[in-house]
Amino acid sequence: AARLHGHVRAHRKFGTAVVVTSRRAPHVDVASTRSESYEYPAALPKVEHAGIRSDLARRDFTINAMAVALQPDLFGALLDPFSGLSDLQAKRIVVLHNLSFIEDPTRILRALRYETRYGLRMDVHTLGLARACAGMDLIGDLSSARLRDELVALLDEEKVEFALERLEDLGLEEAVHARFRAGARERALVRRGDEVVRHHGLERELPRWRLRLLLLLLELEPEEIAAWARRMRVRRRDADVLERGHLVARRVVRRLTSGPGEAELAELLRHEPLEAAVLAIVLGESVAAPSRVGHYLDVTRHVRLEIGGEELLALGLSRGPRVGEVLASVLRLKVNGTVAGREEELAAARRLL
Repeated sequence: AARLHGHVRAHRKFGTAVVVTSRRAPHVDVASTRSESYEYPAALPKVEHAGIRSDLARRDFTINAMAVALQPDLFGALLDPFSGLSDLQAKRIVVLHNLSFIEDPTRILRALRYETRYGLRMDVHTLGLARACAGMDLIGDLSSARLRDELVALLDEEKVEFALERLEDLGLEEAVHARFRAGARERALVRRGDEVVRHHGLERELPRWRLRLLLLLLELEPEEIAAWARRMRVRRRDADVLERGHLVARRVVRRLTSGPGEAELAELLRHEPLEAAVLAIVLGESVAAPSRVGHYLDVTRHVRLEIGGEELLALGLSRGPRVGEVLASVLRLKVNGTVAGREEELAAARRLL
């Protein structure tokens, strides 16, 4: 820590510490070798000091149970007591013992992430143990926060379709919600949602996991989503997006049946989460949503006035709500193509005074 001009943040209960350095430099995690035991399924572990083999034995899978020696006489040597390297080379996920998933059911979800991210596959024995654990509903015994975090991490993977197939195959859907589904229809919706995001270049504007979760919760009513989000301790902002996304998307799809103008469509979506617009495209194929809402995402939402409140005050309008109302009216005209440029905006504003 002194060499890096940092300080140590110790977690004595777990035998770990973090060397915290400047914001630009990376932090360094330091852990003593230790063993873990679990008082009951899905509990947090009790930690005791132990040797390196015991430390590696507490990992999730053999591919995680490798280390590199740091002592001078063995520096750089691979420590691989459970043949993790051969499993990694064979693209195989293998548990370290038969109670692994029962001790920590979140390992099942991490296995799905490894399968999805790295193209690995659980071996027959490990898959059987995962299926048995799923049948015992131990994932449902996890704390809401742990299940939420693992679900978010899974849905945030770049490629998620195989993981969703596994969720369905292992019968893990109801651990999320009694009516959560990851079947062929839902996977197709997620695939379409991902396509819409890529097509409109929205990757940096909305969290991948949140849109996918919104699509997977389609069978739930908004009030059910709100209750589920509270139980799972989902952040208020994310919960609002999940709840409002359904309401707004369905409202937009209904409104598209009567051919609204650009300004009206923009007003429906302008102050709503982008996920609602993407969901409207996914649900509204039959009512021209891909072209209409797609145009909103690509063009309309970026339209801005060249005039502001100061110009209206210079025209003689008094400060107050009327300023915002006039600007909103001029913006509607611009979105609909009636005015273009600063001078036409000013002329339109004068007519509205």
